[in-house]
Amino acid sequence: RVIARLGLKHTKALAPRETVADLAAAHPSDPKAATASEATPTTPFAAGSIIASADDMVRFWHGLLSGRLLMPETVRGQFQRLYPMFGQGTYYGRGVMLYDVVDPKTGRFIWLGHSGGAAHSGTLRRVFCQ
Repeated sequence: RVIARLGLKHTKALAPRETVADLAAAHPSDPKAATASEATPTTPFAAGSIIASADDMVRFWHGLLSGRLLMPETVRGQFQRLYPMFGQGTYYGRGVMLYDVVDPKTGRFIWLGHSGGAAHSGTLRRVFCQ
């Protein structure tokens, strides 16, 4: 329903143990804690089995925020209550994470995305800067 509605041509839900030749390899955020070989993109449920190109991720966020997937009041509800998580500057709303990032050179940015539930994977999308 999501992939077809938004015309996502490079997005796919992987089957268990399915491999994809041109998929970027996962990399541990802390090399001492884990290795990339421990990560698998076919973790069951919503914890990592969806893969997409960068262009399709942009199309997905545009579709979500423009009301093509959910009613506008539902999208607004995702941001009405944001709960702090993972440390300073990271917040969670209904299925969406907001990252308040300060870059000393370029200023403050608000990023939307989701860090995911699978080790070594996630996606972010900068939607506006202040």
